[in-house]
Amino acid sequence: MRIIFSTCSAVPNNALDYKMPHDSIILFLQGVTDGDGYATVRSMTAGISSKHNIEFFRKLLNIFGIYAIDGGTAIIISRKKALQIAAHLPLFKYADGRLFRLREIMEMLSTVKYSKVSVEERKRILKYYRQGVKINQIGFLLWVDFGKNRRSSTVKKVVKDAGV
Repeated sequence: MRIIFSTCSAVPNNALDYKMPHDSIILFLQGVTDGDGYATVRSMTAGISSKHNIEFFRKLLNIFGIYAIDGGTAIIISRKKALQIAAHLPLFKYADGRLFRLREIMEMLSTVKYSKVSVEERKRILKYYRQGVKINQIGFLLWVDFGKNRRSSTVKKVVKDAGV
């Protein structure tokens, strides 16, 4: 029996009752993500853009330990461990640009520093903040400038401590 799911129609409630080998599920997910997936370096997220069948796709991802949330118009993968698993599958097969961005996200996550923020980084954070750059995008700019990634919470603390 061949089952085809479209992101435009509802998936039957019993769709996960069919026993499929994990390799087949991976191929199916890769097909979906190659067409409707995304990976964004600035927000360090990946996922599937879909208004339909969100719960079904979340359950499929969860089979592999990939935690994803319902973003309304997309399934969002943002936790470090979930992104690591997605990169290892790999989540994308033929979407080379998305696969490249997912690997870059992994590299950025591996450079998150828990060390003290340097004076140069503080100056750059405040410069970007004063220019109107959003806090969640400053971490990406630090990656570009210094090859280090800082969490949004760290950037917020630097801004708060500076009294800006």
